[in-house]
Amino acid sequence: MDKRYLEYSAVVITGGSSGIGASFLTFLLNLSQKVLICNLSRRKPKLFEGKERCYHFECDLSKRELIEEVVPKINQLLIDQMPQGKILLINNSGFGEYGAFQDTNLSNQLNMIDVNVCAVVHLTGLMLPLIIKRGGGIINVSSGVGFQPTPYMATYGATKSFVLDWTLAIREDLRDKGVRVLALCPGVTQSSFFARAGFSPEKESRQPAEEVVEVAWKAFEADKGFVIPGFRNKVMICIGKFFPLCLLTRISGMIVKRFRKSK
Repeated sequence: MDKRYLEYSAVVITGGSSGIGASFLTFLLNLSQKVLICNLSRRKPKLFEGKERCYHFECDLSKRELIEEVVPKINQLLIDQMPQGKILLINNSGFGEYGAFQDTNLSNQLNMIDVNVCAVVHLTGLMLPLIIKRGGGIINVSSGVGFQPTPYMATYGATKSFVLDWTLAIREDLRDKGVRVLALCPGVTQSSFFARAGFSPEKESRQPAEEVVEVAWKAFEADKGFVIPGFRNKVMICIGKFFPLCLLTRISGMIVKRFRKSK
């Protein structure tokens, strides 16, 4: 990895304890040891051990009242510890559940909407005044499945479609505010996501999280609206645009149905 300059003095990230979130933390700390990082998740990132300027805020992102409680503390920390400089917000947390909708747990499906959608909008809305004031950027982690309906992951796919569309929309809203906005749309990635979701795609199809982050950062620096890491993922999504939506949904279901259930 080339040593590059990090123009952001502070980063607020959700879900930095594993997967793409943990890779983002490693990447950013390699760019700058002086950056102040705040992580919101249930578990403290192992990378934070012995690190200065790294603050963990334990938070269940499915609970709106906890987000309301923790964000003022983060804003105050940023004002006190890093009063100047741009702020980067990375909405990374999310989870899925594999299976036909009628066979899944309804409570899990509703929590998924709370974490994947509501928390993204909520946290962004609360952080945005300070980001606009000081300048900064937002990276929202969507998914390759956000480009079409996804049977056997119906709610997850719909939440990621929302994140993609919403991110592109607020990018236009913020165009003249000095805030850069990117939707990251990874395909199958090496992470613990699949174990929690209850399925296991072929290992050879999983893209390293470090590679996903590298691609995302290049797209963010280039001020792109969205990015799809991986040539295979790009091709599949592009081809899908030529199919009628109902047929594309049937094909998507056939592909996802082949995934193995986790033991």
